[in-house]
Amino acid sequence: MGAQSGRVKPSGVGWRKGLRLLVLVTALLGGCALYDRYADAPLADPDRQDVLAPYEAAQWPRYLDRLGLPRDRDFVIMAFLPTRYPLDLSDPEAARRSFLKAALSPGMDTKIGHTIVGWQCGRHRGMTSMSGANGPEAFRLLREGWGFVAALSTYTDGKLYPEGEHRIANLEALEAGRGIVTAVEVSRDGCAGLRRALTGFLTHPDAPVEKFGLMLDPGRFEGGGCISFGFYLANAAGAMGEVSPHIRREVPLHAPMLGRGGAELPTVVHYRPPAGCCGRPVTLDELLFKPWDAGPEVDRVRVEDGELVIAALVAARQGVAALDDWRFARVLARSDPPVARAWTAGEALAARYPVRWIADPDGVQALVLARE
Repeated sequence: MGAQSGRVKPSGVGWRKGLRLLVLVTALLGGCALYDRYADAPLADPDRQDVLAPYEAAQWPRYLDRLGLPRDRDFVIMAFLPTRYPLDLSDPEAARRSFLKAALSPGMDTKIGHTIVGWQCGRHRGMTSMSGANGPEAFRLLREGWGFVAALSTYTDGKLYPEGEHRIANLEALEAGRGIVTAVEVSRDGCAGLRRALTGFLTHPDAPVEKFGLMLDPGRFEGGGCISFGFYLANAAGAMGEVSPHIRREVPLHAPMLGRGGAELPTVVHYRPPAGCCGRPVTLDELLFKPWDAGPEVDRVRVEDGELVIAALVAARQGVAALDDWRFARVLARSDPPVARAWTAGEALAARYPVRWIADPDGVQALVLARE
């Protein structure tokens, strides 16, 4: 494919709305980006200098403290903040309509999802999450006509957020009960496995911590996305084995979704469509308003899907959460096979634990899965 120069500007959507759509579509595709105000939690152990110190030395945030987890037992806590509107990847047109609805809706903060993992391993209490695609590169790819390539590429600005420096809006949302929080009891050896996995990810010579993408496997030290990295840590502790195989979805890619803009960016490992496909820029108008399945299918990829995470974690809440819990209505229809499989996986996860309760029922509303 020959490189084409020049930028593709939004036309029918208007300049100001086009700029807003660029911001929002980038946020939607990045999934874990657009950080603004950060917490600055005081250090509980200021003398620590080891590799895990940034992720364990600060005080736990209020949403974790409010769970009241027994201090003599070990837990992994997965906190998932869903997007305001579902991002339905069940077929190309459902996906396009989902992106369009979210992009055109007012407000910004709840348009993006995020996954945060916390842990209580004996005296060690920590928290982290992965982010990336925070720089101008994703904006530029969309603006120059690369289309959905912006969502499938790997960005080299990946980062793990320290325990005491998470986005304030996310922490406040979790404390107010706008997230899906699940605390799973694990063995002491399992919890140590999480800490070893985090150490290995941080110190690996291939620097996976710097590589952010929706198709990367943290377990192979390729890098990761906020969802896949969260499950990588939970798996290392033995906490989410039933669910992890079901957090990705195979997505068909059609020619109208993909384009070729200017020169490839040196700080991005570009997803490359099959040879002979998609050699021209895709305008923002085309990306948002032209049916994605109007052209031939050119590739299939597996990407992390937050809607499958929602289905699994909400299914585990059956029987203990209130019947009017908003989370049940947030799950996509189980007529979609990947959603149905994720739901079943969540039920299997819950069945492994004889004791379940909702912690902080007037606030965080976290599900706790305990051994006794």
